[in-house]
Amino acid sequence: FLGKLVSSAVRHGIPVDLDLPLGTVWRRLCEEKISTFEILEEVDLIAHRQSKGSPTDMGQDPSVLKFLATQQHLFNAFADGVSSVLPVELFSMFTGVELRDYFCGNQEIDVELLRTVVEYEGYKEHDKVIQ
Repeated sequence: FLGKLVSSAVRHGIPVDLDLPLGTVWRRLCEEKISTFEILEEVDLIAHRQSKGSPTDMGQDPSVLKFLATQQHLFNAFADGVSSVLPVELFSMFTGVELRDYFCGNQEIDVELLRTVVEYEGYKEHDKVIQ
């Protein structure tokens, strides 16, 4: 459902404030490679810090495998919803960051642009409350 909802919003030019993990969702939709170590670090920092061994050994831990299987199931459901509305085959043309920005909008605010277009009502540009 979430994938369909977000994709429908994107088709209509409505950015959605959806703070999904960059690597686990957006980079995977673009078919960028992401390691088990990166997924675990991004999604579950506590489990990542408590894990024993090297990054390659981590993929053999049963609790990590169960966690990754759950993450894969959630990702698949989201990707299926997205693919029912948008052509996901074209996503590989983007990076994960570009795709996230396309879906969610640019997270950076251009303060100088904002200053040029803002209209103050009852205040002036140099009032203390504005600064």
